[in-house]
Amino acid sequence: VNLDDGVAFFDLLSILAPRYFDSSTVSRNVEGNWALKASNLRKLKRNMDTYFREALLKSIDFSVISIPNISRNADKDSIFTLFELIAAAAVLCDHRVNIVGQIMGMSSRCQAEMKRIIDSGLSRLKDHDTDENMELLLENKQPRQTLAETLRELTSLKKSR
Repeated sequence: VNLDDGVAFFDLLSILAPRYFDSSTVSRNVEGNWALKASNLRKLKRNMDTYFREALLKSIDFSVISIPNISRNADKDSIFTLFELIAAAAVLCDHRVNIVGQIMGMSSRCQAEMKRIIDSGLSRLKDHDTDENMELLLENKQPRQTLAETLRELTSLKKSR
């Protein structure tokens, strides 16, 4: 699997949030064509920004991700940062209980590594103040669950079984 063309990341995100990520819109079979890879990655970045802002009420720090370096040189640091952001999206999305459950089924070493990856991705996010956030507060509703709350919910579900 090549991670320098954005296709695998788009496919993964299309499972988490199909409304925001239609994997049929990215170019496939782009091997050796850095311009098509860059086009896919720009689309990925744009869609991630929209998804985080609209669905997760977060804004993303993309400053350390270099699309030209990924598409031309398969820059590992930028690719890994994209993966961290996608891992953060996974534990914040509507399917988070299932995803966290899968992580909890991993070995303790893998769980620790996933926690580190997720925490790094989450550290790149900032709350996005929107009218929708204000509406939630005015209606005395809580914004999205935190990762810790999701873990507590999952643990209590496991105990009740």
